[in-house]
Amino acid sequence: MHKLSRSLEVFFLIILLTLSAEAEIVNEIDRFDNIDVCEDYRNFLKGSSDRNRLKCHPLAEYLMASDGNGIRPHLRSIVDGWGEDSLLGASAATVWAVVLGDAILTYEWSELAGWRYAVRMTEVSDIERAVLYSHLLSEIQRLSVGRLCSEEFRCDEMRSLSSIGNIVGEEFANLDLVRADVVLFCLLTIDAFLIPIRDVLDSWKFANCVSGGRVNQQ
Repeated sequence: MHKLSRSLEVFFLIILLTLSAEAEIVNEIDRFDNIDVCEDYRNFLKGSSDRNRLKCHPLAEYLMASDGNGIRPHLRSIVDGWGEDSLLGASAATVWAVVLGDAILTYEWSELAGWRYAVRMTEVSDIERAVLYSHLLSEIQRLSVGRLCSEEFRCDEMRSLSSIGNIVGEEFANLDLVRADVVLFCLLTIDAFLIPIRDVLDSWKFANCVSGGRVNQQ
């Protein structure tokens, strides 16, 4: 009963966030004004190898140190280092389940990760990330359901409730043509939650990843 109740809470929270994305989502407050972002992380997003070796946020340092790892080592490292029940770990476990081709595990982990992002990012007033990550994880979950369904249930007719273009702007609409698990993996390689999500999506590092520069590394 508890699991069903939590599932319903997750479902309605994500639906609420997603439906609100009929218009482009913008944070009500600029919560990044007072966050100190080290120059090394900014260079990292630009694709520059220049490092001043200044102390950065622990997650930013981890992502920079992990740069160049293949998909499997990177996902395994996140799960081992951050714990599979953490926000990052549940997301990595979701992508790992996709890599393994396990639709049931994909569904279960995407549910947990979607809940983690929706709640945590809303708590810190980063609604843009809450909606974007929830959308990606609901897309992954939707596709996993399609793989589990028999033809008689017409699961292939399930449609997405929103789009990346609606959530963060039409300049990013091309990402709706990329598999949601690929977009999520690329964010797991570069997003340290230190700058607005649009700046992450607009970075050279992200563009290189979704075009195959990182995704094709096993």
